[in-house]
Amino acid sequence: MARTTAAEVMEIMPDTSLTTAQINPFITVATGIVTEHLADCGMSDAELEEVERWLTAHIIAITVERQAKTEKVGEASLTYQGNFGEGLKRSTYGEMVMMLDNCGILAQIGKRKIKVHAIKSFS
Repeated sequence: MARTTAAEVMEIMPDTSLTTAQINPFITVATGIVTEHLADCGMSDAELEEVERWLTAHIIAITVERQAKTEKVGEASLTYQGNFGEGLKRSTYGEMVMMLDNCGILAQIGKRKIKVHAIKSFS
């Protein structure tokens, strides 16, 4: 069950053009992530709700409503914030998620540990 609502997400995304019905699927994704990764790490329900709200905004900001980093009018130009693969650093909302995640778990999602094995010889 979702901890946040579309209205609460809209409070931190005042310029969004999305409707409640359009935001709800993003809430569902954020709820699943928060429940799977943070529900047992000792955070309060209020803390989990805030993480879920900001994570929803982050997911929206990296998909359908990307945040502009720079804009230019003469010979129109637009540069979006964040680069693919930067995880939560791709949006200001994601940066807030990292601050709110007291367990530090969400910032690590998608980062894989690698192992390197040296081969002494091919013969």
